[in-house]
Amino acid sequence: MLQDVAAERAVLTGIWLHHLDAFSDVNDLVTSDTFTVVLNEVIYKAFHYLFETKGLKKLDKSSLYAAINELGFSYIWQNKDDIDHVKTIVEGNISLENVRPWAAKIKKLEIARNLEKECKQIIKDMQEVTGDEEISQIVGIAENKILDFSVSQAGGKDIYHIGDNLDEYIRYLKENSGRNLGISSGYPLFDQSIGGGFRRKTVSLIGARAKCGKSTLATCISLFIAGRLQIPVLFLDSEMDIATFWARIIPNIIRRLDNQELVSINDFERWNVNNEADVLDACRRVKLTKLFYRNIAGCQFEEVLSIIRRFIYKNVGFTNGRANDCLIIYDYLKVLNDKDLKGNVSEHQKIGFLLTDLNNLCIKYDVPILAFTQLNRDGVNVEDSTALSGSDRLSWYSANVSLYKEKTPEEIAENPNSGNRKLIPILARHGEGLPPGDYICFNFEKKYSYIQEVDTRYNLEDKKRAANKPMVEMQDNEIVNAKD
Repeated sequence: MLQDVAAERAVLTGIWLHHLDAFSDVNDLVTSDTFTVVLNEVIYKAFHYLFETKGLKKLDKSSLYAAINELGFSYIWQNKDDIDHVKTIVEGNISLENVRPWAAKIKKLEIARNLEKECKQIIKDMQEVTGDEEISQIVGIAENKILDFSVSQAGGKDIYHIGDNLDEYIRYLKENSGRNLGISSGYPLFDQSIGGGFRRKTVSLIGARAKCGKSTLATCISLFIAGRLQIPVLFLDSEMDIATFWARIIPNIIRRLDNQELVSINDFERWNVNNEADVLDACRRVKLTKLFYRNIAGCQFEEVLSIIRRFIYKNVGFTNGRANDCLIIYDYLKVLNDKDLKGNVSEHQKIGFLLTDLNNLCIKYDVPILAFTQLNRDGVNVEDSTALSGSDRLSWYSANVSLYKEKTPEEIAENPNSGNRKLIPILARHGEGLPPGDYICFNFEKKYSYIQEVDTRYNLEDKKRAANKPMVEMQDNEIVNAKD
């Protein structure tokens, strides 16, 4: 029979021991129907009820007992074998990292069982063939069943007319007019170029060369959203540790507040601080943010996905089955563990697969993700998608792609007060982007880990031309601006 009772028990034991951490790891894989033992199905339903409906973070025996009774399964307490079965689960032991692999196994067995049912139905339908049918009809008996099954497993949906539910959508737009289409980055010009900020179910991608300040840009965005907007942000860091991160956000906050005496990163780390009150005030503000941090160096990518799922369940939460507003920042896309490189897959291909998995996750959980990646050597001079270090999948699965680069000396001289960095939106599925040759000017103050948006290149040129317009004297002695 297509079942593994021990694996089912391992999954349930893992959820019992590790609570919401384990449940969030497996809930996207399994349902109560995944379990073949009726009592296992009941226990999983109880777990789901306690976490999803009751909002519990941890399990206990009293809650489990009450949930089973509330769901109408109190009869199991009258059977000694059932009681012993529950006792085996709550007294078992399994590590958290092993729970999802066991869940994946029983999910595959569920798929195999369902496919077996389809095959049995195919055999039954074949027995009704008379021989008068066309060959294509006979083949279609099996082909249609298998195709429908494949589509259902891939999450496919029925085809529907383009006008279906359109009235409801128009009504929604009218009732929510003026709403933000996405979560603001704190940089208005960037938001406008990509379509109103970071939208749900999308991955936004920013590419930059090493040491250009991409981590600082990620930090500034995270502080604005988690601090000013009070929206939970998960900062996944592949390079720094928490102390290094603190050493950047404290000077950033002090600089952001325009305090008279600024504190550089070096001065902060050496505690060469003249005004301790400003530092302590910045620390207090950090504690009030909804910014969450995790160093992911050395993690396998499947573990990173688990971290994101746990964040959504534990720190974000749901309203009416939909995840609340949040943002996941991934700094930056690369292979973190050699175990992720298996077979003949290159590192560039693997990075593309990683982004595919991130895209699938953000669609499933209805959340936005901001990811950063390295630009290749060609990225110094090239300003299109070929500058991305990785496969074409990086642009395929991103709703918007931008390049963050140092300005050349010529570009700085062109507009001396327009900063030393530029951000070029090269792909925007929802936004209007920028005209060819245009870019958003930023000023990067490295010692304070601070980045400020200035203006677009073309806007600055228009302002310069307007300021330099000559004055002419008309015949009636009125002084006006000369026309172009």
